[in-house]
Order: sequence, then structure tokens, then C-alpha cells
Amino acid sequence: MTYDKGSTLERCSMKEKKLLRNIIGGPDKEMLFVCCQHAYGDSVSITAKFKITGEAAIAQIVDAQICGIEHEDGSGHSFNLRGYCTAKLGSDVVPEPYKFEAYYNTATNDGCLYLVRR
Repeated sequence: MTYDKGSTLERCSMKEKKLLRNIIGGPDKEMLFVCCQHAYGDSVSITAKFKITGEAAIAQIVDAQICGIEHEDGSGHSFNLRGYCTAKLGSDVVPEPYKFEAYYNTATNDGCLYLVRR
């Protein structure tokens, strides 16, 4: 992902076309790292809620695993997230598997989410 200064949408641009949604609320930094730490734990289930805006195309995103966290800059609040989820989009009858990438700022609780069908 590449990020430019400015609004969240201006900071979030991708070379490949992907389904984009804005994140307008979410967990703190500690919860992100806890989720990543337990991404593959069979006996641990962690709940971290993100508020996502956009068209009504996303009906449901479940079973998300944050598999990678990267500091986006030196602020300690801006992160690039990567992982996997199951999402039911638009007219899908059943949820389908997706990879996701996200930019998320824990200070402002905003960012953007990209979904790519696996």
C-alpha cells in the first residue's frame, strides 16, 4: 500500500483494484497486537470490532485473522494490517473467503480496508 498525506482516502491507494471500505472506528493498539498474537490459536477467540462505512455491499465480515502488523510511519499509531476473513458481499448467498489489507490509525481510529477474493 502507498499512503499520501491528506485525508484517509488520499492516504490509501493501491496499484491493484480491490474492494475498498473506510474504517471509522476500531480497537486500540494493544488489542491489534493481541489479535495478531492469537491469529492461529485454536483455543483462543479474540473479538476486536471495527466500524466500516461504504455501500451496503458488505453485509457481514466474520472470522478475521490479523496475521501481519507493520508500522506505517514513526508515529507509533499508524499500522498496515494484513490477514484473512470471511465476508458476505452484495448478493452472495454464503460468505466467501477473502484476503484483506488495511491501513489503520489507533490515535484517530480511522483507516481503510481492502478485500481481495482468495
